[in-house]
Amino acid sequence: MGLDYYELLSIYHIKNNLTTQIKYTVMEQDFPSHPLTERNYRMPRHRLRNVVFLTHGDYNSNFYLSRAGIIQMSNAAEEVAKLLGTQSAKVVTSPAERAFQGAEIVGRRFNVQPEKVNALWIAGPRKGSVHQAVDALLPHMGTVATLIVVTHPSLVKDLPKEFARAALGFSISSGNRDYGKGWLINVAKQVALPI
Repeated sequence: MGLDYYELLSIYHIKNNLTTQIKYTVMEQDFPSHPLTERNYRMPRHRLRNVVFLTHGDYNSNFYLSRAGIIQMSNAAEEVAKLLGTQSAKVVTSPAERAFQGAEIVGRRFNVQPEKVNALWIAGPRKGSVHQAVDALLPHMGTVATLIVVTHPSLVKDLPKEFARAALGFSISSGNRDYGKGWLINVAKQVALPI
């Protein structure tokens, strides 16, 4: 068939008008010429309005946030809060200490504790790919109005674009962002705004 898993998932969304269902299943019978195994995902219980992808802040030689990194993450948290208002939020992060520290700063602004997601790690034995990161984020989509992802600059370059295509069913442009910066995807308007 020539389509990858994420293209098939997007087609399945459109084919079956799944924007309001609570649960759906992708099975081989839906795409008989593609060797998919059964996978279950939950559709949003709350309408997902925004997805924010932030890079962690600048860090020191011990891989902890530097003073500049703490300020960058505090500024990012305030900017995101200004854009989102009082929307409910969930913060997920790479387990790398610099990313987790940044996620804690953002989480305090939204009164939530960040959750570590191994697929958002970029180095070492837990190294993940963009596709693994998208898969790992899918279960978090339906829990709140805004999903905030704090990870590494190399993932923030491509992850928003791939997440929008694979999980949300539309295309956006994204690219490199400095420490403490990122992208806000407005789901309704189908656009990505730099933060």
